[in-house]
Amino acid sequence: MAVTTATLEIPWVTKTCNKCELTKPVEDFARHSVARYKRHPDCKDCRNKHLRSRYHADEGNFRSNTLARTRKYRFGLSQADYEAFKSEMGNACQICAVTDDLCIDHDHETGELRGLLCKRCNSGIGFFADKPDLLNAAISYLAHFRGEG
Repeated sequence: MAVTTATLEIPWVTKTCNKCELTKPVEDFARHSVARYKRHPDCKDCRNKHLRSRYHADEGNFRSNTLARTRKYRFGLSQADYEAFKSEMGNACQICAVTDDLCIDHDHETGELRGLLCKRCNSGIGFFADKPDLLNAAISYLAHFRGEG
């Protein structure tokens, strides 16, 4: 009997974990966008144990090291390059001057780095699809209702 999902038919109801080698229901395997049949090769229990061990082995720096790897992969920035870029940008959001949770802002078409923004400002620009005309329209809209325009 085959289990049908919205995008793919899975020809089994159980699957064997690559780590513990136990046969478990398919639901015990996390969804995975690129794996065969869209399921992770390791069961959720083994995957969680693995991630916990990586987290603890890293002495709690898991998030910062993950961010450093992401910056290296996506933008080609080593930790030293990032620190220099951050210092060059004044260690603060280029829009609101907040100093924590900074994101690298980049042009989505060219990949060129533009600066550092806090999560809120970076998301705001993203929601306006990096289009100045939409941002100007939003400014006009707000100014109209505040009696400024």
